[in-house]
Amino acid sequence: MGKFWPACVAFVITCTGTTVFREPDDTSENGPLASCYIFMFSVFLLLWDLRVYPRTLRKQWNLFQFIIEFCIAEFIMEQLLFDFWFPLEKSLIAAIPKLGEYIEKGFKKLGQDINLECFKSDKVGNYASYTLSIFFLIAVLHATRAIDLRILECGISTFFSDTYSRFKRFMMENTPRIFTKERDDTRCNKYRNHNYNQSVMMSNYSNSDFSDEYDELPIDFEYVPCKIGKKDSYYKRYRK
Repeated sequence: MGKFWPACVAFVITCTGTTVFREPDDTSENGPLASCYIFMFSVFLLLWDLRVYPRTLRKQWNLFQFIIEFCIAEFIMEQLLFDFWFPLEKSLIAAIPKLGEYIEKGFKKLGQDINLECFKSDKVGNYASYTLSIFFLIAVLHATRAIDLRILECGISTFFSDTYSRFKRFMMENTPRIFTKERDDTRCNKYRNHNYNQSVMMSNYSNSDFSDEYDELPIDFEYVPCKIGKKDSYYKRYRK
């Protein structure tokens, strides 16, 4: 996971309208400001999940390291905002009235008259902007494993239950050190008790059998080495 504070500072500075690398273009024809904030929050989550400073490079002094990561995050945010979001949003808002005209012409050829003046109103453009920004937010949440849209096949209640479990696990893993011991013990006992029989069975597997079994696991799980008595074994847990 990437660094939180450089991406957070870049997000706050960009949302206040302050730019570092370039001046903003004319945004009078764009959608609502809240829609822009939703998109920028999606970019912030993505930068927080990624590591903008490569691991292969040598780490610098803390303040200098923070400045480097902040500059990278700010540059990416400004480029995505000015060269991606604003043109895309502007094109979408401009395309909606044209779409209404094409639909009216199509129905006229069929001998029917319809009125789609509502497509030319600002509200429809704002709704389209919100829809687009929320789409990006959901896509980023799914890509960063904050939610799993595939679980919707099992029902809405199962999806929200899984999302709550992911959020709870994320908060427990990022709480202060004072809660670390309780968190680790609870998590360890949970997975050990749940997978005890499987762990005993896995301890008798050969390497080839273990590889085959590992390949069949969902991508959100992983096997972790552990000790059961004096035997080396494995237990299954959510992948971090």
